[in-house]
Amino acid sequence: MKKFNLQDALDGKPVITRDGRPVMIAYYNDEALKSDQIIGYINSSAWSWYKDGTMGKKPNDADLFMAPIDQNARKEWVVRANCGRGAFFQGPYLDYASALIGSNELQRNNYTATIHEITISEGESDVVMPGAWKNI
Repeated sequence: MKKFNLQDALDGKPVITRDGRPVMIAYYNDEALKSDQIIGYINSSAWSWYKDGTMGKKPNDADLFMAPIDQNARKEWVVRANCGRGAFFQGPYLDYASALIGSNELQRNNYTATIHEITISEGESDVVMPGAWKNI
């Protein structure tokens, strides 16, 4: 398995656990407790990791690795909108331009909107979470 790379993960490259579960990296904070610098989701459950993607000093099934890239995967985009009480997703959009139009509309309505590129591999459900948050 390819060693975890924080910048690649924040750039939206796919991340998996040591035991192969997909991970959605949601947040990184260099000033947080060392064990909570990376926050992400595995099957809708929140998890935290050290900056290097480990859970601790001993190997753990939830340690992070970079996922292999599927050359047959397709790209789509989703828009994450933040409002005062939470967030929601719009999409998927088949191209970045369409996602940008959706994002601009949300911003005109006083939402903070971010666009996320997602990769969908052959055989995966179309219901996926983006790999990382990127502000536009």
